[in-house]
Amino acid sequence: MVAIMCAGLGGPIGAWPITAKYGEKQCRPTPKGWQKHGSEFGELMTVNLLEARDGRLFWNKAALSTQTLRRYLTEVRRLNPMPNMVLVVSPHALCSEVNSLRRLISSNLQCGAGNACVEYSSLAWKSAQPPPWHRRVR
Repeated sequence: MVAIMCAGLGGPIGAWPITAKYGEKQCRPTPKGWQKHGSEFGELMTVNLLEARDGRLFWNKAALSTQTLRRYLTEVRRLNPMPNMVLVVSPHALCSEVNSLRRLISSNLQCGAGNACVEYSSLAWKSAQPPPWHRRVR
């Protein structure tokens, strides 16, 4: 076991195997205050989607740096009502990166009943979406 720092996200991560991956179910559970699947949806709710996949970050499908993510989270925090946050994680993502993202989101968005922060694996997120024929814009 080794304590490591996640480059770009800062702060100590904690002790666990450096190679632990999300898909191996070796990561810590989601932080206190995070909501169950589905709580990010509701009438007239907006949702920001942060994806961690292939060693990169995507905000609502657009690639971004950790520095830009910090700026976005600061801006989102000022919105009223604040959009809900969904973190979608690839099974290949390192637990150290996932835990750093969780901590960054939690510290910026005060996740709880009023501000839903929800985490999905990429497979669970895909299965939670409506079928492709339902998503078409008409």
